[in-house]
Amino acid sequence: MEFDLVCSRSWLQPFYQMIFTIGLMFGSIAATILPDKFGRQRCLWYGVLGLLVSTILHVTVPDITVVFISRFLLGIFCMISMTSGFTLGMEIAPPSLRTTYGIFAALPYALMMIVMSGVAYYVRHWKNIMLICSIPLFLQTLFVNPLVMPESPRWLIARGRLSEAEQVLRRAAKLNNSKHGLDTELQDLVKQSYEHQIRSSSDGESNVLKRLLSLVDSVAMRKLTVLLAAIWFTHSVLYICVPLGSSDVRSPYLYMALLGVSEIPAYTLTAPITSRFGRRTVLSISLVVIASLMGLSALLVILRVNYEWVHLLLAVVPYTLICTCFQLNMMFTAELFPTSVRIMGTAVCTIFSNLGFNVPPLFTEFLPSDLPWLPTAIYSCLALVTSVLVLMLPETNKAPLLQTVSEYIMARDLEKTSKCKRVGRSSNNLANENPPIIVVVITENALKFNTNEYCNAGFDDQIIEAIDFTYVKDKI
Repeated sequence: MEFDLVCSRSWLQPFYQMIFTIGLMFGSIAATILPDKFGRQRCLWYGVLGLLVSTILHVTVPDITVVFISRFLLGIFCMISMTSGFTLGMEIAPPSLRTTYGIFAALPYALMMIVMSGVAYYVRHWKNIMLICSIPLFLQTLFVNPLVMPESPRWLIARGRLSEAEQVLRRAAKLNNSKHGLDTELQDLVKQSYEHQIRSSSDGESNVLKRLLSLVDSVAMRKLTVLLAAIWFTHSVLYICVPLGSSDVRSPYLYMALLGVSEIPAYTLTAPITSRFGRRTVLSISLVVIASLMGLSALLVILRVNYEWVHLLLAVVPYTLICTCFQLNMMFTAELFPTSVRIMGTAVCTIFSNLGFNVPPLFTEFLPSDLPWLPTAIYSCLALVTSVLVLMLPETNKAPLLQTVSEYIMARDLEKTSKCKRVGRSSNNLANENPPIIVVVITENALKFNTNEYCNAGFDDQIIEAIDFTYVKDKI
């Protein structure tokens, strides 16, 4: 056996799997600090380079210590690049396309899962498989470098780098062939957005420790953080439990390929469905169906129904819905947390997610082997409970991203008191105009304005939407 992982060194075999998860947890901590301090794009760039270097070390250096260190680094850089990249995309994407981006961002993973199942069937040595896996990393370095991919304009505005944010937005407008109001209005709007954020933000969001505390120092944020952490934990448990069942089928390669195929509809069909019915409804119903199918699977095990195609069907269908929930939950979380604590909140949830990844292997190892239905029954109960927790979150479908914690707290208070007003153009004016309707949520932080003035609340989404600005004709 390679590296002699037998006898007194046999404990290193499970540790090899565990060290990657430990790296993910440390990467989650790093992802709470680095993207907010140095920028989303820069952390994505160095994260991809770190993944590439760690992979090469992992397969070329014939030393067990280097193998474990490089695998630990793979976990760290994987989490930094994933968190930074996903947040960057969510902050750049306009509200009308956030659902599509959030869902389709995981589609390459499904395709690679299918491809790698075939590669693993023909290429059995793990080092060769790792080298083949690194090919997309070489390609990725061409697209995420600073010369090609811009920084998040939201992050630039939050850091006071207004001229750079203006350049990014002008570049986006040029690519979209949008010229309305750019010469005279964009600079003022970027400046107003920064001033609005400064007025709305509190001192509690100025450093890492205070941003972390801001996730739990108010009832609204504490509820949001606890609910999302629990939901992420459960989704990770469900996500990893199905692939672990590959040892129970005749061909694990075919099983994993089928799971990869099942992820494609999870990522392609979810976008229009979610845009139509909202995040909460789709998540909750999907979790109820998952709980029902897993409960049925546990019942069939108790009744000793041994039709392999039935068990395969009851694995693939729930896995499709689990992938839907997992990806949709990432997008939902990025929309719920305000910009000032979005990276921090997502990273905290990711820590709980990584803890969830370790639960199914522990169930397999320590639960009684004479009760094979018990793990599936537990997963079913977890899915059912989580479906209820999802309904306790606010809906974010097509809503503007909030910038600060104070805005989130105020929005939740306004929901309770039903004092939120929405201002838009009348339907008679829409037929003759190309720019999209800009619906502005009026909060206590919104400024009063006259005919030729803009409302500060939520107009950063307006900039990202089309670089076209809608005037509000009447006074508030």
